[in-house]
Amino acid sequence: MKLLIKADNLWLENSRSVVFKNAHIEIKAGEFIWLEGAQASGKSMLMGILSQKRKPSKGIISSSLRAPLCNSKCTLLENESVKNNIKAVLPEKPLDDAAFTVTELLKSMNLFSLRNVPARDLSRGQRQMLNLTTFLALDTEILLFDDPMSALDNESRVLFIQAADKKHRQGAAIVISSTLPCPGICPSGTRHFLLKNGQLSEE
Repeated sequence: MKLLIKADNLWLENSRSVVFKNAHIEIKAGEFIWLEGAQASGKSMLMGILSQKRKPSKGIISSSLRAPLCNSKCTLLENESVKNNIKAVLPEKPLDDAAFTVTELLKSMNLFSLRNVPARDLSRGQRQMLNLTTFLALDTEILLFDDPMSALDNESRVLFIQAADKKHRQGAAIVISSTLPCPGICPSGTRHFLLKNGQLSEE
């Protein structure tokens, strides 16, 4: 499989302590990866480094592309409808194909009934589902999701993982960080990493 991201001996330090050290990870095309870590474990910072939005204190990260990162800083087109937020990120397609793709994404994330509602009128959980959906609509080899389920109820969490798995089966590498343990509904072959006490290990 094609190597998308390789991180060797990553260290991250702040003014008070070492956040993590000696972190190694390789991400290949078509992989599904679950990165578990407690609050303040450094997993969001590690995801930032993997997406090249943050630089490590030490170590080497090499990548054949810049990975899109969905996190709490992502924004929506507030005055646009749910469906138009998704259309805005779709690659150019014939109108019928684009309409089919939008409809399928909306249904898979339980947003179809809200398709004409402006983003500004959505609840916190609905906004998060829309943010996740806009990233799932991207035409890319890899997607990084940093703590995507914190604002979701259990039903929405299942829908998101199922939709992410579908994107994974279409060939994209998926990396999800979470405070939650790796759930059983993740696809077979999911790689589970744990960031704890400054050390990254594969379970």
